[in-house]
Amino acid sequence: MGRMTEEENIPPILEPSEIPPILLPPVLGKNDSLLKPVSDCAWMQTVLGRLHAQGFRISLNDSFEGHSLGLIAHKSGFELSAVGNAETFFIFAEFKNLDRETMRYYSGLAFRCANAFKDESRPNGVFESVWCFPVGIVESVDPAAAYSIRNEDPPNHWGAAEMPVIYERSTNTLAYFEKTPLWGALYWSSFRKQINALLSVG
Repeated sequence: MGRMTEEENIPPILEPSEIPPILLPPVLGKNDSLLKPVSDCAWMQTVLGRLHAQGFRISLNDSFEGHSLGLIAHKSGFELSAVGNAETFFIFAEFKNLDRETMRYYSGLAFRCANAFKDESRPNGVFESVWCFPVGIVESVDPAAAYSIRNEDPPNHWGAAEMPVIYERSTNTLAYFEKTPLWGALYWSSFRKQINALLSVG
């Protein structure tokens, strides 16, 4: 997928009922492969409805750095807390197995994708910011991966943030960073509120 800079390249907003099954080829190699189409999941359908209601643009079956990404949700607009334009991405992929190493790699891939596909050409930190939520969906998550996501600081980025999330089907639960590091401390509570508002399972 090329950079979305022209109006004709901006994907249309789809109603949840219009979103077809998302067929993802294997992601990242190793032991990770598609379980079933993402949209077969009731939780995913609920999340799509919330994203649509909040004005996110939905893009299906994009590719980046040779990997297929099943669904990208993108919203851009002025935010006072960001002192400029803020671009928020939720990027979803489903895995058969998901360990710590694979989730960290996927999170970095999604973050690079968000920066490549953002609307504004200004560098992050110059009245422009990118908030990326890479969401990995798996039937049963490796405990070490869940512990890592909850307790290890995500990578630091200037004028941007990377907030990985894991949704475990078997327990219908989310795992995401629960601490507040000094770097960007003012934003982490807001990120968790966004996760709870858009991805919560309740």
